[in-house]
Amino acid sequence: MKSYFLTNTIVLAVVSFNAFAQAPSCQGSTRINDLRTLLPGKTVCASRDTEKWQEEHRGGPTSGQLWDYKMGPNDPIDPTEQVGTWSIVQQGQDFRRVTYTYGVESYTFEVHEPTAGVYNFCGIGVAENIIGATIQTNPQCP
Repeated sequence: MKSYFLTNTIVLAVVSFNAFAQAPSCQGSTRINDLRTLLPGKTVCASRDTEKWQEEHRGGPTSGQLWDYKMGPNDPIDPTEQVGTWSIVQQGQDFRRVTYTYGVESYTFEVHEPTAGVYNFCGIGVAENIIGATIQTNPQCP
């Protein structure tokens, strides 16, 4: 009985620690309430595990095409291509949510800036959090 209790306590502690360690900074005080000047014409550079994104927000001020830069527009193997659309959704007086649509799947985020120049895309509903993104005017991420 002691062994079972100790094992479950250790597993719970590890799970709790991992949840705490991965908890994003998605506090209301860091939320950007007007995305209309942050995203249009800019590229979001982000990664999670082995996935990396370089998504250009073409159009604006509240919607447009979403392009993946990949290896660049002139690359013969992996050229830049449109992967979906984006739209900024108004919430009350704010324009604080962005929805990305890839085919039939859509993901909605609120964007937070816990540190100057570092952005957390905090998922709403089924969207997973994207932590530590950067936003730049150059279509190619560093």
